[in-house]
Amino acid sequence: DGTYIKSNQVLARLDDQTIKAALDLAKANLEKIGKDKKRIENLFKAGGISQQDLDNIQLAYVKAKTDLISAEKAYNDTFIRAPFSGINDKRYIEKGSYVRGGDPLFDIVDIGRMKMVVMVSENRIQQVELGMSVTITLQAMSGNEFEGTVSRIGVRSSEALTFPVEIKITNASKNLKTGMFGTAHFNIQ
Repeated sequence: DGTYIKSNQVLARLDDQTIKAALDLAKANLEKIGKDKKRIENLFKAGGISQQDLDNIQLAYVKAKTDLISAEKAYNDTFIRAPFSGINDKRYIEKGSYVRGGDPLFDIVDIGRMKMVVMVSENRIQQVELGMSVTITLQAMSGNEFEGTVSRIGVRSSEALTFPVEIKITNASKNLKTGMFGTAHFNIQ
């Protein structure tokens, strides 16, 4: 929808009724077991109970703490957050939508940092190095040039005997748009 989104911003919430109840129960359980643990430790010091009773309550306390950590994690996972800052290009869900793990929810695009993947022939790939400077020319922008850097070189060729090379481009002006066609000129010495 074109709105700017900040990193970690909440984009959606999952139904949390049962997860929130589990979190509240885990908090109450830890509080109760913490009180029981203090009582049993005092009884053990006074010689009123066995070592096994003390060990049991200590184990129950550790379990209650880990149950609380798990419940907090499950509750925090009900908040769908942006993994990075960018533009919300598309929203796949609406209020009340049913989603499963792995379903796309949003397309967030960071046009400040772009990447271009080009295919380099097998007879030229040995000349390409990580960190190498690349000049990108875009036809849609009247031949304007942008600078990029080789960030990844594929190790497996395609059937056409070309290798994928990834180029990172800083797009401070935000003039580049996702999907634009360009030509990469490797600055080979």
